[in-house]
Amino acid sequence: MHAAAKIYEECIASVTTGEPVKPITLRWDADFVDVPILAGCLQPSADAPGYPLYREAEFDSPGAKYMPEESKVGNMLFIWRTGKKPPSKIAIHLPTTGDQYFWYRKQLAKDLLKHDVASCIPMFPYYGKRKPPGQYLHLLTSVSAFITQVCGGIMEAAGIAAWANAAYPGAKVVMTGVSLGGSVANVAAVIAAGNCDTGVGSCPVVATSSATSFLTGVLHNRIAWNVLSEAEDAVADEIKAVVAASLDVGEKSKPVIHANEKGLPLTPTEAALADTMDCLSMSTMIRLMEQGQRSHGVEMPMLDAVTQVTARKDRFVGSHSDELHAVLRGLTDPRGECERVEVNGGHISTLFKRGETIVPAIASTFEKVASTLAARGGGAER
Repeated sequence: MHAAAKIYEECIASVTTGEPVKPITLRWDADFVDVPILAGCLQPSADAPGYPLYREAEFDSPGAKYMPEESKVGNMLFIWRTGKKPPSKIAIHLPTTGDQYFWYRKQLAKDLLKHDVASCIPMFPYYGKRKPPGQYLHLLTSVSAFITQVCGGIMEAAGIAAWANAAYPGAKVVMTGVSLGGSVANVAAVIAAGNCDTGVGSCPVVATSSATSFLTGVLHNRIAWNVLSEAEDAVADEIKAVVAASLDVGEKSKPVIHANEKGLPLTPTEAALADTMDCLSMSTMIRLMEQGQRSHGVEMPMLDAVTQVTARKDRFVGSHSDELHAVLRGLTDPRGECERVEVNGGHISTLFKRGETIVPAIASTFEKVASTLAARGGGAER
């Protein structure tokens, strides 16, 4: 079995067995304190929160055996404040497509400090220092690499949440991300919810329910179909076999119908690729996890709260945002809130609404998680 199919199978299994996810072991490297320019003449009071503290760390990816050599070791930036007070709220920011650096997410993290939220900012496999030789910028060379990247990112984020739960007992965790990062955050949050006993939420921003948005959305005419059509058939067949082996007979027979943004059917090459990438759809992964859990006699983890940010003119995600909301609503604790916040603009313009939309949405998710925990009676069972 090819690496992409193996890591996909292991990613699904990480929640189906009911076994706790192992915390990531961090190897701390450089620390940097962001001291304000006037700090020398305007000293903070004794009860001031402290200065922003940036800590870099490396870790061995839980999916390392399926990755190229350069991606086996992950890296993360942790942002909190100087001082002895530990964080009680931790956001884990997953990167959007092409985010090979920490700059954008670091700005979100700095704004979140005003809400007493610490941040973990991991780098995806195949990005930044983890980019294999021969890869141009962030452009992955195959669908197999994309599946490996997404599944590896999910497993790493869940491991980071387990680390946060162990390092800061009682701290609430919210997974968040923009576009692709939001889609990965949703699945990682479900896995983390079965592992953390102090509250887990998700805050996806202009996220899609399915990777097929790359094929059916506004980017449809910007894809090198001639290159993608040369992908190994064996990988596609193996991944489809993993899905088919776990679904009920009735579900196996359901065809997946795809059309581009204009409503026109995809070509045979496009449709075949869409069928393969549908394995990463939120609904497919959740169905696999649910059925796997039933076979092990355990229940599906529930999220304590969700805040989904969508854009009214998002031509990339399209109707997949409605599908995602329906899935997330079904995954939210009945005592919790699954809110949809719709903003003006499109997919890209929403990224620039950091202060007015994204940061408040993440902060409000922590408030929703706290409300759910209170309604449930603290850390009672979900």
